[in-house]
Amino acid sequence: MIKKTFNRLYYAVSYWRIDDSLDSDKEKDSAILFNIYIFLLFVFFLIQSAFNIFFIGIYSNALLLFCISLFYCFCFLFLRDILMNRYCIILSFIALTFLVTFYSCYYGIKSGTFLYYFPLLLAVYLFFSSENDRLLIIFLTALILSNIYISAFSNFEIFDHNEKYESFDNYLLIVNISSVLVLMFVNSYYFIQKREKYYITLYRNLYRKQQIENLSNELKRLKDNLNKEAFSEETLKELIESVQLSDMIFIEKFNTAFPDFFEKLNAISSNSLNISDKKMCAMLKLGFTSKQIAIYTNSSIKSVEGKIYRLRKKLNLSSDVDSRVWFSAI
Repeated sequence: MIKKTFNRLYYAVSYWRIDDSLDSDKEKDSAILFNIYIFLLFVFFLIQSAFNIFFIGIYSNALLLFCISLFYCFCFLFLRDILMNRYCIILSFIALTFLVTFYSCYYGIKSGTFLYYFPLLLAVYLFFSSENDRLLIIFLTALILSNIYISAFSNFEIFDHNEKYESFDNYLLIVNISSVLVLMFVNSYYFIQKREKYYITLYRNLYRKQQIENLSNELKRLKDNLNKEAFSEETLKELIESVQLSDMIFIEKFNTAFPDFFEKLNAISSNSLNISDKKMCAMLKLGFTSKQIAIYTNSSIKSVEGKIYRLRKKLNLSSDVDSRVWFSAI
């Protein structure tokens, strides 16, 4: 139950306002990472402000932390696309570094606020590329490390320490340790999701490569099934390869090879066939199995079988009729 709730929350946060308008997987990954971090910043600053209000009272420090929390909440809801600008991200890293330095000294070393330096340091390597942003990574790393060492050498007393927090150091330390652990856990979960996505993609590509390597055998089988001596191996190869292009290109090439096929289907079908239906019919005519259709169209087998089922209903095919045999006979 807890895992299911966490997964729902994680995906709701990660994919907030992310749709197919993003051009590449890299842009989508960047947006997901940005969503996760900006939401966590909102939560962490909210926790800090709640701690101040609960233990100390409504003072300027608590109000400042609460305002920062609201700012990140507003950014998460409405300004993500604007703040994903490279320069905004750089400014955020600089501002957060100095905020951690200030509050590490303001709360004192026993509060454990300095622990936030380490996830901040890790985030630099997540948000920027080691190939394209090497100088920027060096600059931000040097900035964070210099703040760590300067604060450490001064015993975290660069600024005046607020004595109000001395009696609550243990509570604040627990809050900060817990927050940093949550951040590390979410980072680990993000990497696990990325790794699983990578292996799924790798497996699919390897499987597709294997199918392409067996293309010559597939061509021979199709040529035998279609019993069309007029078809050259090159023509069939071109037709099969066009399956992975746009639906319209494939249907045009197929229609050239089988000019009467769709007319016969339209005469049989009780409902008009759309582009997706025509592509499915064409692939079944060529003798593709559900598994092969799934591979060539980047779909799941279950999804393909669902489409075939709906297509059979449109064509009024009885349950005892084999789809591929029926289509090959047309």
